[in-house]
Amino acid sequence: MTRNHQYPHPVYGLRAGMDKAVVIDRLGRPSKSTTSKKLFAGYKKVLGAKPLGSRSPSADPSRHTMGLLKKHGFVYHSNALDTDLPYCHETPEGPLVEFPTAWCNNDAPFFLFSSVPPVGNGIWSQEDVWEIWSEEFEGMYAEGGFFNQS
Repeated sequence: MTRNHQYPHPVYGLRAGMDKAVVIDRLGRPSKSTTSKKLFAGYKKVLGAKPLGSRSPSADPSRHTMGLLKKHGFVYHSNALDTDLPYCHETPEGPLVEFPTAWCNNDAPFFLFSSVPPVGNGIWSQEDVWEIWSEEFEGMYAEGGFFNQS
């Protein structure tokens, strides 16, 4: 965080601040937990700060996620695949920034592996993926867009 690097909070099911812990259950309802308190204490100890952003597992936030993130001090969420530019989610707690991403900028399509075809095409070479990501970045930069590597 000292060089403006962000470490988004990507842990499955957790949506929390350091003072209170909130876990989203399988039905999308909030429940209390001490697990995330330990997680955020670890972030604070190692990185010197808590995460400011969140990514939902499998890009699948519940209807409660945005409000809970804002309530617990998060500044942004980063999962939407709906546009090239950042925007705000309006929540009861105030606006939460969305930094959208794109599948072509995600590592899963290129490096996710399954030994049971036809799932996936194997693991791509790092050079091929770098070329794709570099071209995506250059294109977004030229258009004044936003590039979000995930």
